Amino acid sequence: MLDALARGGRLSYAELAATTGWPESTTRRRVHELFESGTLYTDVEIEPELYGFRVPVLLRLTVSPSRLAAVGTALREHEEIVFAAATTGPTNPQVLVIGVERIESEPLLRNVKQLGTVRT
Repeated sequence: MLDALARGGRLSYAELAATTGWPESTTRRRVHELFESGTLYTDVEIEPELYGFRVPVLLRLTVSPSRLAAVGTALREHEEIVFAAATTGPTNPQVLVIGVERIESEPLLRNVKQLGTVRT
């Protein structure tokens, strides 16, 4: 059934039943079970250009594993972020951003001076 849905996510229960050879009632129940368990979910993809966003930006970040969940939670709050996922490898969250004109990043390698509290 998952293979059939991967090829045509808009199949009706009757079409899924015909594809799997199961009764329609079994197909309907199984689809509901998959949705309830989180195994199956719906996702809508749009063309950002249709809404005036010129270029999506893919960010690959490196975050301490102990901070990954907190960073993910923070990323979820920004409407410009349309996709965020934890990944493996040298970069662990991957983020897709729309509506941002420009991004610059400059890692601070070494601090040679920092003004502290001014005392009078």
